[in-house]
Amino acid sequence: MILPNYQYQVTTRKNFQIKGELTIEGAKEKLWQIITSPGHLEKFHPFVKEHIKTEKWHGIGAKDSGSFYSGKKINRVVTEWKEGSSYIIKMKNDDGSNTTVRFGLTELSSMKTAFFITIQTDAYRKIPRPFWPIFARFFLVPSFKKYLYSILNGLAYYSTTGNKIKKNQFGRHRKFSP
Repeated sequence: MILPNYQYQVTTRKNFQIKGELTIEGAKEKLWQIITSPGHLEKFHPFVKEHIKTEKWHGIGAKDSGSFYSGKKINRVVTEWKEGSSYIIKMKNDDGSNTTVRFGLTELSSMKTAFFITIQTDAYRKIPRPFWPIFARFFLVPSFKKYLYSILNGLAYYSTTGNKIKKNQFGRHRKFSP
């Protein structure tokens, strides 16, 4: 598949952020329909076993839930919505960590769209400060790159073929689908 572009900040344990972006053949409107449709993660996220919309979806306050093949459960709430362009979700985590994810699209031409995902989390705030740079460089960044690579390419695959992604189609992920 295609190698995404990545940007990340690893300066603090309390605010790790990474962004992955991939250019996909397809109209922005078509991709928007995919990433906002009911159960959309089951269509293109190779580590998601189940994705259920639990309340209204379009707009701020929308909620959904799901589970990964690892057994990890997710509950999400939309905190920002820009129709046809992007939305931000906040993950509800049992451990009290704060994670937000932005899904967005940028039209490059009538048939090319940049799809990006930005993840911001403080889930690793308990890593001792002296070990943080090593942990971030050798574990966290590679792990999130692999995670984003699979999702971004999953959308590219689904949008061009219409076929639902298979479990671990682009490789396993130890945290989400071992």
